[in-house]
Amino acid sequence: EDILGNVATTQKNPTLVKIDKNAPIISCHSIDTGKVNRNIQAIAKDDDSGVDEESYKYIIDMNTGEKIEGFGSLAILPEGENQSVTFFVCDKVGNIASVSSEPITVDISGPSINFNVNKYAYKDEDKYLLEITDLYVKDNFSSEANINLSYIINQKEPKEFSPNNNKFEIDVSDLNEDTH
Repeated sequence: EDILGNVATTQKNPTLVKIDKNAPIISCHSIDTGKVNRNIQAIAKDDDSGVDEESYKYIIDMNTGEKIEGFGSLAILPEGENQSVTFFVCDKVGNIASVSSEPITVDISGPSINFNVNKYAYKDEDKYLLEITDLYVKDNFSSEANINLSYIINQKEPKEFSPNNNKFEIDVSDLNEDTH
């Protein structure tokens, strides 16, 4: 009622108010890209107020004390051992959810190989052999048992080999006398 005595009449429609106290449900998984699974994606669902798609954030723990922060639902891990990524996401009313991946090793660089080659091949019965010595293979993340070694001579098919005491011999009998 106002000061002149006018009374307002209203017809109220009932208004339902929903209270959303539930955080989104979030999961993460590796996106298979071949041998190196370094793409980790988060997926969130919220049946109440809905997921705020702009709120995705991630932190990559490099397992060295270093952390990389980024935004979005896709994290691309750099090379490193036992890394994990934690994703955060909000719904449209501010409830926060998070999920962390299992430890992941990303190995995108090849092994390093060091060796010495004798300058001349030597004759052993009916063959000429070239001796390779001081062969050392190192890989940052793969064990030596997982490294396949092979060599190619004159653009032929690769030949696999296993060194014995860090050395091996290559049969070069098919090569002409010359410098190769």
